[in-house]
Amino acid sequence: TPYDTLVIATGSAPARFPVQGRDLPGVVTCRDLEDTNAMIAAAQPGAQAVVIDGGLLGPQAAAGMAARGAEVVVIHPNDAQLGVGPGITVNDQMTTSDPAIFALGECSEHDRQLFGLVAPLYDQAKVLAATLAGQVSAFRPVQTATRLKVTGVDLFSAGDFADAPEREDNIFRDPGRDITSGW
Repeated sequence: TPYDTLVIATGSAPARFPVQGRDLPGVVTCRDLEDTNAMIAAAQPGAQAVVIDGGLLGPQAAAGMAARGAEVVVIHPNDAQLGVGPGITVNDQMTTSDPAIFALGECSEHDRQLFGLVAPLYDQAKVLAATLAGQVSAFRPVQTATRLKVTGVDLFSAGDFADAPEREDNIFRDPGRDITSGW
């Protein structure tokens, strides 16, 4: 299909590639608890699995299945001959390696970083809108945090968790709930 400008914002909905066998038993997407349970059940020592995904969940699913003893092969699809890493590589203006194609959201990778939270995705959308309008704008990711309720456990994640000498530990205390945790 011809286009002047293309914006790729596919998000994180699981895709089933149009290949023979995609509807066979044992073929699952990676999106919810049922999918996770199906992968866990299939990940037995000696089992073979193929993970087709270049996003955030595919490599995690592959690692989890491999940790359970399955032999796992990861296939990273490369649509449109664009520069890709774990996501479609974009610059500060959300432009891909093709100057007529832009990408944003969970499918994009900026400065070797992927984004799965809504706050940076809104920032990407603002930058892309300005870029498409001919205005000067640049995406500058900020440290984001999220708080989730996972099976009755409050989970808080923020920043870069890799150990390094210049990093410092932070302590969270909630005396009312008798909770102390460090990171």
